Amino acid sequence: MIARHFKRALEDLLANRFLNAVTAVTILLAVVIVSAAVLLYVNAGDLMNAWQQGTRIMAYLRPEASGGSPALRRSIESVDGVQQAVFISRDEALRDLKARMQHQASLFDNLLENPLPDAFEIQLKPSTEGWEHIEDIAARIRSFAEIEDVEYGRQWVDAVQELPNSSGRWGWR
Repeated sequence: MIARHFKRALEDLLANRFLNAVTAVTILLAVVIVSAAVLLYVNAGDLMNAWQQGTRIMAYLRPEASGGSPALRRSIESVDGVQQAVFISRDEALRDLKARMQHQASLFDNLLENPLPDAFEIQLKPSTEGWEHIEDIAARIRSFAEIEDVEYGRQWVDAVQELPNSSGRWGWR
């Protein structure tokens, strides 16, 4: 009896090949699109959380500031939320840049002087307080007289925050 049903089903499938193929492709595309969207959403959320937990701020010193004074390092490390501040001299930064861009070494051939500033690489303590907390830390570091600019990927954060969150609202905050 079951064999008769399978035979009938196979005959119907063969008789309506085009319709069955369109149905199968439609179901396949729906599953692929939904799966890709879920995968993107989960990975973007994980990436944002991981990035927030290991956030790094670069603080660039003014040209006239004394390179990497211990007092400035202690002041930066005293800011609530800062785990560690590491001084990177302009010469060290240029060496690192040249090492990273070995295949474009000709770009550095005509440099008359080092264009990079001295900087502090600042590692933040892991926090669940959100991006506003990171912005507050960056603003406090920017307020030091020796600091010319602070960079922590603000434009990238703003772009990612526009994605819908798990509650269906826009933004990761």
